[in-house]
Amino acid sequence: MTIVKVVIWEPTGWGASSMGHISVVVVDGGTATSYSLAPGGCDVRPFDEYMSKNSFRTGYILELNLSAAQSRAVGAYFQNYFNNAASPNVCGYQLIGTAKGINNCATPIQRALQSAGVNWETISALPRGVGLSLWIKGLVRRASKCSGYNQVRIFVPPWSNTTKGAYPWENRANESCR
Repeated sequence: MTIVKVVIWEPTGWGASSMGHISVVVVDGGTATSYSLAPGGCDVRPFDEYMSKNSFRTGYILELNLSAAQSRAVGAYFQNYFNNAASPNVCGYQLIGTAKGINNCATPIQRALQSAGVNWETISALPRGVGLSLWIKGLVRRASKCSGYNQVRIFVPPWSNTTKGAYPWENRANESCR
């Protein structure tokens, strides 16, 4: 059985994570693999290792409510997408408004959902926008919160909505980190 989870990371700092981040976890046969696209390129590693690497920030794990076939298709999409990481078209990170369009952390999950037959009309450039779309479309089965283990008060940029409880998963997440 394949399970797909989307991690919505809270914004931190002034740089690449100042608008938040998205990573995707595909659990297949008990093995959890994390996939992430960032300015440094593609990152594929075991889920626990990725979570440890990101212990400085809080993430909300949204388990998707997909059919078995859709979950398998999304999992296959990520394996194929990240196995072709040598291609600059795959892991060439593009911020909003570039001539090449958008290819940021939020892009792979949206394209994967489209390829799996999920009704997904628009590509959102922002992690929280993707999270809200997943929630509104009823694609979230459950949410859990993974507070940063070594979290310190890193500066939160003023353009980030820092109001606690502003997003539906914040109020409905259990503190299980899974």
